[in-house]
Amino acid sequence: MFIIARSFLLVGLLFSISGNAVAQKNWKEIISVEDLCESYPETMKNMFDDFNLNYQGLERVKTAFNSGNIVDACHYLL
Repeated sequence: MFIIARSFLLVGLLFSISGNAVAQKNWKEIISVEDLCESYPETMKNMFDDFNLNYQGLERVKTAFNSGNIVDACHYLL
């Protein structure tokens, strides 16, 4: 019984450590475009995928995004 309980505790500890290791920043800690892109890269990519970057005036945004530079694309969008 002790071995089973110890195993469950070990697994729980590993999950809690791994969850904290890959945790995103608290939204209150995000103060720059760089922080946002670092904390939520997939969300930012999805956002640009949803935008129509073919509109006039978004040429620099489109070029930066297509080059894989989401941070610059965000700066140009702002």
